[in-house]
Amino acid sequence: MLVDESVDAHVLVIGSGGAGVRAAIEASRYGGVVLVSKTIAGKGGCTTMAEGGFNAVLREADSIDVHREDTLKGGAYLNDPALVDALVHEAPER
Repeated sequence: MLVDESVDAHVLVIGSGGAGVRAAIEASRYGGVVLVSKTIAGKGGCTTMAEGGFNAVLREADSIDVHREDTLKGGAYLNDPALVDALVHEAPER
C-alpha cells in the first residue's frame, strides 16, 4: 500500500461513533487531531444502537452487584472499575 499523504497530529482517534467523535472534539482543544473510521464519519460505532438510555437498578429484585458485574463483563473487563461503581450506584437516583 502506498502512502499518498502524511498528516501530523497530536492525537489520532480511531472510530467515528459517538465516543470517537466526542473524543476528537475534546482533543482538538489541545492540538491537531486526526479522526479515522472505516465508515463515513458520524455513521460508525454502536451509538445509534444505544437508544439513548442506560440501565439502573430500580427494584428490590435487581442487584447493584449484578449490575456492576454485567457492566464489567459487557466492557470485556476493560472498563474503569471506579467509573462502573459510580454508574451503578448513582444511576438509580439519576
